[in-house]
Amino acid sequence: MSWRIQVNVTGVGWRRPGGALISRAAEAGAARVYWDAWRTVSIQYPTRGRDQVPDQWQTFGTRSSPITNSPRRAANPANAILNLLYSLVEAETRIALLTVGLDPGLGIVHADLQARGSLVFDVMEAERPDADRYLLDLLQGHTLRSNDFTETRRGVCRVLPPLTHVLAATTRTWAEAIAPIAESTARALGDTDTRISRVPTPLTGTNRKTATAHITRKQPTRATRTPTPETVYTTCGASITTATMFCDPCLTEWNRARMPDLQEQAVAALQQARQRGEDPAHGGTAGKQRSEAMTQRNRENTEWDATNQRPDPETFRQEILPVIQDIPIGELVEATGLSRPYCSMIRRGAYTPHPRHWDALDNLTRKPDHL
Repeated sequence: MSWRIQVNVTGVGWRRPGGALISRAAEAGAARVYWDAWRTVSIQYPTRGRDQVPDQWQTFGTRSSPITNSPRRAANPANAILNLLYSLVEAETRIALLTVGLDPGLGIVHADLQARGSLVFDVMEAERPDADRYLLDLLQGHTLRSNDFTETRRGVCRVLPPLTHVLAATTRTWAEAIAPIAESTARALGDTDTRISRVPTPLTGTNRKTATAHITRKQPTRATRTPTPETVYTTCGASITTATMFCDPCLTEWNRARMPDLQEQAVAALQQARQRGEDPAHGGTAGKQRSEAMTQRNRENTEWDATNQRPDPETFRQEILPVIQDIPIGELVEATGLSRPYCSMIRRGAYTPHPRHWDALDNLTRKPDHL
């Protein structure tokens, strides 16, 4: 469905090509009916473990979050995904408006507020239906996993990798779709009809294509590139166009499945080294370094305990541990200063780190590439 923004002496709104102008009041009323129809749209989870998924995560529910009484800070997976999709559309719309020379902050329909791109929200309205359609296809055609999401201590639902990677890959789609709408808006905001032809089209290249349409171009004689044959993932059977073996979810499962074999190989290698008298964990400076590290760690723990109250370890297991499952060990080491083996055991749930490390781990999950 294609829409374009319309500005004239009678009012401001959105117009579908060939249709009537839609006012703000009519749009608000239609939105209530529209989102009410989404209430019962269900989310597909694997049969195993589905009974452990919260009831409010089973369907789309209301568009308004009980936390904010608005769409912000969604409390269930479907609305969390939609908020993320809208954020991606918003980002591409802002880029498109800046490219065609419009100020994203000067709104037409949305009121101008500090630190808000009002014109961005005006223009992206035309692309919201496509984002909604993408979400509906995702919910009806794919099985999501409960560990694709997490719930913060305030009850906010957040999308986790690798699902975030899949959603982030849609940015090119939104950029291509919003380009002609941004250029159409720039033409609509021109002073007179004589300026319309002068408005540049850097996003779609329409002016250049129109100006050179009469030129007969010589077809290249070189052979065209052969399309990459379709490849099928070896585990889930999904079709792709690159010669890779696994999609992101399958790669995560594959790594987890082979972890026991890698651990057995590591233990066998360590035993052989000890039999040769080459134990890397003892002898020489290893014991001294380990002692110094333990002394320093105990000193820091004691200083933290003197000025802070220890929280309940169950808080870490429920709120932080699920979120760090897909974060590389190296990043956990860098954030906490702990050793790789210890961070590995923390991520597996074998150990609970000292509370002074909890903030560093929690902040790590908020990095843009882990959202």
